[in-house]
Amino acid sequence: MAYALLIIVIATLAAALFSIRHEINRLTGVMSERNQGYTRRKLSVYAWSKGLERLCESVNQNIDIQEQARIDARKQEQELRDSIANLSHDLRTPLTSILGYITLSKENPAKAPEYLAIAENKAKALRRLIDDLHNLSVIMDADESVEMEKIDASAALTECLLGSVSQFEDKGISPDIQIPDEAVYIFGNALYTQRIFQNLIQNAIKYACSEVSIILRGDGGKCVFSVSNDTNELTGESVKHIFERFYTAENARGSENHGLGLYIVKTLLEIMGGKVLSADIKDERFTIEIEFRRL
Repeated sequence: MAYALLIIVIATLAAALFSIRHEINRLTGVMSERNQGYTRRKLSVYAWSKGLERLCESVNQNIDIQEQARIDARKQEQELRDSIANLSHDLRTPLTSILGYITLSKENPAKAPEYLAIAENKAKALRRLIDDLHNLSVIMDADESVEMEKIDASAALTECLLGSVSQFEDKGISPDIQIPDEAVYIFGNALYTQRIFQNLIQNAIKYACSEVSIILRGDGGKCVFSVSNDTNELTGESVKHIFERFYTAENARGSENHGLGLYIVKTLLEIMGGKVLSADIKDERFTIEIEFRRL
């Protein structure tokens, strides 16, 4: 009886081992076909084996991770191509204009001062682009341990607004400014905070027709800054992409705006622990609202 039972156990184990060996060979074949690009099938177990099931689950998870990595890599590659194309356009446009106006000034000496003044403005626009590209490269390569400190956001914003007075005047805009009399302290980097305010104010001035509203609020544990302006240049579709690198609402019209300002704002905010709360347009009024990390 014992001998018969032993034979049954051995036969059962042999059958199980044969089944597992066959399953391993089959799974190896599926992986070989995947590696050669003949199939995109994932692994599935036909024989009963908890160990093989767990192994297949792990392999399938790894396959999912690799697939997502390939998707992300293709997306990043396309974004890089788009960025290079946009950057090439943004560098070529002012350079072409500068060379064109220099040529005109030589051909028409009487109007040379006018042409050279235009060329100078184009050169300044090109320099701003190069400066922004340099600043962006510094930001992206910066060590994670950015110097953070206690900053009075009210004072920082006031300083930026004082530096923008002439630009508001040139465009005939009297901004509606609401800043608390008392200090509103945030935790951040002083230079980054100044750059965020500057870029948002410059963006509002650029797109505004006649109205700009600037508000800083210290509500409890939050410090919220919002800037809005009337505009007839932006659409709901363009606002969706407004914080993307090199995106501009006027790409099709050959604008000199290079689309780095708001991307830099978003990047600096995230480095300091802040975030973009919203960006929307309603009744031809564009509003951006951000939140700083409150001290």
